[in-house]
Amino acid sequence: LHVLESRGDLESKFSAISQKAFGQAITLDQTGRQLRLRVGSVGQSIVRPADRAACEALEGLPLLSEQGDGMIFMLGGLLPLVTHTYPVTIMDEPEAFLHPPQATLMGQQLGALTAEGGGQLIVATHDANVIRGLLDNPGLDLKILRLVRQGDDVTVHEVEADRVREIATDPLLNHTPILDAYFYRLIVLCENERDCVFYRAALSHLASSKPTLGISTHDVLFFPTGGKTNMARVVKVLRGSGIPIVASPDLDLLRNYNDVETLVLALGGETGGLRELWHRATSGLDQPSTRRESKAIAASIGDILSRNPEKPPDKDQLAHVRQELKTTDSKWKQLAERGTEAMTSDREARDGLLDRLDNVGVVLVRVGVLEKFADVGAHKDAWLPAAIAAGAHQRSPARKHLRRITTHLPPK
Repeated sequence: LHVLESRGDLESKFSAISQKAFGQAITLDQTGRQLRLRVGSVGQSIVRPADRAACEALEGLPLLSEQGDGMIFMLGGLLPLVTHTYPVTIMDEPEAFLHPPQATLMGQQLGALTAEGGGQLIVATHDANVIRGLLDNPGLDLKILRLVRQGDDVTVHEVEADRVREIATDPLLNHTPILDAYFYRLIVLCENERDCVFYRAALSHLASSKPTLGISTHDVLFFPTGGKTNMARVVKVLRGSGIPIVASPDLDLLRNYNDVETLVLALGGETGGLRELWHRATSGLDQPSTRRESKAIAASIGDILSRNPEKPPDKDQLAHVRQELKTTDSKWKQLAERGTEAMTSDREARDGLLDRLDNVGVVLVRVGVLEKFADVGAHKDAWLPAAIAAGAHQRSPARKHLRRITTHLPPK
């Protein structure tokens, strides 16, 4: 406070930070025996109590010490950095009592003030918003250390700040909560948000019905990647942090070996002999497509339209009608419909491939696609609420899938 007393420019700077975070200025009250911070402004700097009216106006401003905890903690934490009081500052949980946007702003200010003052700041945080704010300062010499506790042992993983900064420029990732991943024990990559919601529900049921498994839903982050082809890209950002990562794409990832190999390598797996095993397991799926008979097409379309016969078909039904109008049927389409049961050419190779991928962290949806966990007469957006209401997340296929995923969860 004495530094603010002698440096009007720093008082203005400190007040501007408060204005940005809380919409209110800060004034240093120098009129009494003790320096005090007040919330608000009287439009002038009052050093001596010469103007009685101005002094009364200043005394009418509320004290910062009487405000909410968020405002007190944020401004109190930033004050030593604004005044460059110490060469080293240690701060524990600067996000305390702050809303997420304010926590991000706190991180931004911590980074900017530290870079400007030339000191060193050590922060312990449990909030990705603080990290996100720190990353907004490209000139900051930043190190990120992730601590993993198992019993009485603590392991430290240094996360490359430049790798995390890729998020700031990546059009896929910079608007997602991917930084939250650094605070979980297991990350599960899913193709879209519907998969994430269904698996969260399935994990919640599994954890409550099998408490001996030692699984907690708050230990696992299900993260949507916007398609299976983006999974390897996300893995590369998160690798090196010490966080176990599992990818859970649909079974048709097997359609292209290069996609399989790319994801396996991203997860740190070995590919020796993998191509041969994949070829044996999928060889029967490359047979020429067969032409479908008109009566089979008509029966399928009739089944789709009969789900709500008194209403016009919705866009979901129309999409499936257009799909059924195709006159050929491929084995790969059967893979989506029947799951691993469609892979019959070499069952030994199929099982070996699936197990090997499971061990690496590529846990394929063995029923084919998400919607095959339950036939509830609905598809896409309408499928999820119908499936949850029907209890599909509690049934054996979903439980088995989550058990395969959670085998990668490290012990506490």
